[in-house]
Amino acid sequence: MDLVQVQQKVCEELNVAQVGAIFKGVDRILKDYTLGKKIGEGAFSEVFLLRSKTSKAAFADKIISKLNESYDHPSLEKEVQIMKQTVHPNVMRLFAVYDEPFKTHLVN
Repeated sequence: MDLVQVQQKVCEELNVAQVGAIFKGVDRILKDYTLGKKIGEGAFSEVFLLRSKTSKAAFADKIISKLNESYDHPSLEKEVQIMKQTVHPNVMRLFAVYDEPFKTHLVN
């Protein structure tokens, strides 16, 4: 399955028209995915393995805390816009954004 087919499959699973859709609500991400083990962390975020509940496909969940004193909403919005437009085989694709009151999930 090539990248375009994977993107179309994810859109179908999430019932959205485009990759990079934004969902709102606390723990809304857990409706679509099963949270796995932590696979990384940085100064502003943690990354966990996600598994789609319908297709069982694996994704990365970059969780950005809004409670971090260094949290910068305009920079996050810019990152999301750039990631939504970037399509390259060597760059992770943004599939969805789950926005919660205290954190944001970027599903790659």
